[in-house]
Amino acid sequence: MLGSKVTSIAHAKIEGVSVEQGLLGRFLDYGSVTIRSRDGSKVKFKGIVWPLIFQQEADEAVEIAVLGKKLSDFTAELPNQKF
Repeated sequence: MLGSKVTSIAHAKIEGVSVEQGLLGRFLDYGSVTIRSRDGSKVKFKGIVWPLIFQQEADEAVEIAVLGKKLSDFTAELPNQKF
């Protein structure tokens, strides 16, 4: 039988998302994405197309899970101040 391994990390437990791309990966826009949890565990996805977009989307999902909305929504609410 074929088996599979499933690992999940709740959005609110994610500490960070990192991207690794070699020279060819940068040129062809693919790479590996590693998701780190607060307890130190890691999940690595290899061969991801558009890994920087994946990272951005994952970061926004974490912001929504932790803050209730994206961080950019908070900055949009700040009054315009001149320094």
